[in-house]
Amino acid sequence: MPIEFSSGETDDPTRWIVWFLAVVNGKPIPCGISYQALRTHFAADFHDAMPAFVAHRPRIEACITNLLLKQGRFEDDETIVIRAYDMR
Repeated sequence: MPIEFSSGETDDPTRWIVWFLAVVNGKPIPCGISYQALRTHFAADFHDAMPAFVAHRPRIEACITNLLLKQGRFEDDETIVIRAYDMR
């Protein structure tokens, strides 16, 4: 299953998630990581999680790839969101 990640990210302070896009078999899949996961595992600032996301994006993308390949896990709205417990 080919997985590519598009450049760019979006901060969603209403849902406390940083969003980015993966393309899986030509299909765009919205992906995100919770602020809590960024704070817990990447020392993100409580009020500004974006710098931690940018600095650790390769590891975050690897986690998304793992969730796709090994677990096929999606949220109810067909997105994939990394929570703090996913980063064990």
